[in-house]
Amino acid sequence: MIIESGKISAFVITVLTIIVAYYFTYRASQGKLPKIRRMPALEVIDEAVLRCVEMGRTCHLNPGQAPIYGIYGPMTVAGLTVMKYTARKCAELDAPMIASFENPQTMALAMEQIREVYTLEGKASVLTDENWHFIPGQAYRLSVWGVNMRRNVGALVGVGAYWGANLPLFESAKIGGAMTIGGTARMVQIPVIAVVADYTLIGEELYACQAYIEKDPLNVSHLAAEDVIKFLTIATFLVGSLLVTAGNDIIRILLNM
Repeated sequence: MIIESGKISAFVITVLTIIVAYYFTYRASQGKLPKIRRMPALEVIDEAVLRCVEMGRTCHLNPGQAPIYGIYGPMTVAGLTVMKYTARKCAELDAPMIASFENPQTMALAMEQIREVYTLEGKASVLTDENWHFIPGQAYRLSVWGVNMRRNVGALVGVGAYWGANLPLFESAKIGGAMTIGGTARMVQIPVIAVVADYTLIGEELYACQAYIEKDPLNVSHLAAEDVIKFLTIATFLVGSLLVTAGNDIIRILLNM
């Protein structure tokens, strides 16, 4: 056989994924973009930045605690996408902005992204060392309280992977009267974000951030393709479970081909 036994089902699923992705990409090229449902946590970012401008307070940005590689890398990339968008709004509206980091690699990339958007707005000279707060390790959990209070934070946008720093980060901002927007895909931290943040991005919503913000046809079409494959996978498991319960192993046999 051309395809090794036991991998036929994987090959079929791969081909199906490619076909679905190509279909939505083709439709996007024709101007027929799939509709992405409304995500309030991203839509209120403009309002949060305007709030800082009106009140003369600072907008605090944070991309989570994880590096840009490994299993938590995609969450960090999502956090950086949201951070860059928020920083652009801060530059456009002249809102005071600070960014805090626990991971040095993430900090380096985030600083370059923020400098880029400020440069495009012709306001690169606004950024100084006072805009960056690097607090590594466990010290971040305590120090961020002081950062939020001293810098008079009026809005906090924190999206990414968290291990516990999200609670003091968001709670201290809330105590100071800040508007908070948060998000994570780590199951153990989702309840914390949901409680302490005014608006939240939960689970796979993080991975839709770039498509939602930039409205890039390729990203939107691939997001739609992922949803179709996800629903087909769920349907397969449900049908398979019912058939196995009824004594029919056809789905299991097909998946083991």
